[in-house]
Amino acid sequence: MITTNHLTDRLWFKDEEDYKTGMNYVAVLAAHNPVMVIAFILMSNHVHFLLAGTEKQGRFFVERFKKKYSQYYSYKYNWMDLHAEEVETLILGSSHSLNGIIPRYLGKNSFNLALPGQTLKYDAYLFFRWADRYKKLKLVILPISYFSFFMDHSEWIGETYSKIYLKSPFHSDFSQYNLEMLEF
Repeated sequence: MITTNHLTDRLWFKDEEDYKTGMNYVAVLAAHNPVMVIAFILMSNHVHFLLAGTEKQGRFFVERFKKKYSQYYSYKYNWMDLHAEEVETLILGSSHSLNGIIPRYLGKNSFNLALPGQTLKYDAYLFFRWADRYKKLKLVILPISYFSFFMDHSEWIGETYSKIYLKSPFHSDFSQYNLEMLEF
């Protein structure tokens, strides 16, 4: 049995769509890997797998699952590459914005770039990443809370995803955040 790390301050799966996506990734990966998935449980902040195979195969399967699920983050990057010119309201921030602000209620051309645990450093990066392309931008929403200033951001899980999928410049190509890209 393999269990992913339990996130204490953020969630992997926030809604039904997240759970369905996770379950689909398990099925797809199981069909293309030598391990047999006997059972799995997607918890809000971690995953349990009961697998048949070698330990190396099991760890490889879990790492592939984490990588596949993290590609969820790339959606936002790709969407902004295609639609930055159309955005009128841009929402940044952490899970407070992600879960508390529904873009469609703010208008057709609203987009939420918030991610769980996202810091002001990454908010600034995401804003300026497309700054030269905002032709219709009228409003930027950036909630500020105790989290913004008083939390230790040195181990933000999103750094891995931001480096790989959002192309953030904060970590070298040889940093610990690129280990996920290596194939074993």
